[in-house]
Amino acid sequence: MLKDHIQRGDYTNQTSPKLVFSGIRITGVFVGVFLMVYWTNGLESLSDVWKNAPVLLFFACLFLAVAQQLYWLWAIARERFTWFMALFPWNTGLDLLWLYFLSNALNRGVPVIIWVYLGAVLCVAGLLIELISNLQLQFFKREPGNEGKLFTGGLFSLVIHPNYTGYLLWRTAFPLMTGYPLAAGVAFIFHLAQFYFQAHPPFIRYMHQKYGRDWEIYSSNRKRIIPGLL
Repeated sequence: MLKDHIQRGDYTNQTSPKLVFSGIRITGVFVGVFLMVYWTNGLESLSDVWKNAPVLLFFACLFLAVAQQLYWLWAIARERFTWFMALFPWNTGLDLLWLYFLSNALNRGVPVIIWVYLGAVLCVAGLLIELISNLQLQFFKREPGNEGKLFTGGLFSLVIHPNYTGYLLWRTAFPLMTGYPLAAGVAFIFHLAQFYFQAHPPFIRYMHQKYGRDWEIYSSNRKRIIPGLL
């Protein structure tokens, strides 16, 4: 089983890894713009990026995704952020991979615009679901009277991990926007497997230890990420 790198229950503040991660994520967007010009026929300069609708929409969604990750990191997340999480080029690597797929589709004349629009809708929906669920949990935990209590309201009344539901949607949206729906399917299965085999098992152990019977009752009546399905 893969190791979960979230430091559950450890709320030590580590600023340096957060700064490094933020710098890598922001730099990655700018690097992606330059690489897109280099990779794509018809994009002769940086200004051409903003004139190409599929490319512009892709970068707009990418900017929103990076902004949300940084907001989560600095304003919502409480667990200690490790150097491994900061330096492992997971997020930026995937961004550049899907940018390469998009440039390849554009070079080959693949009709990507409908996939870009569908992916953009999916991306925004996923980002909103993740943001709203994280904020609902954060507001609940901020109330002094809720200390030690399990949050079961809001989007968490529908599934156990609504934040990961949103994450799964926007992660799948980017390969969909490249015009290769098969790549989106592979990405969906990959991130789903990552959730089930890496993220969820240690989370269950932690929540069972912390909330006991309340967690058992709550988790037995809900699916994990998709209501009525998964």
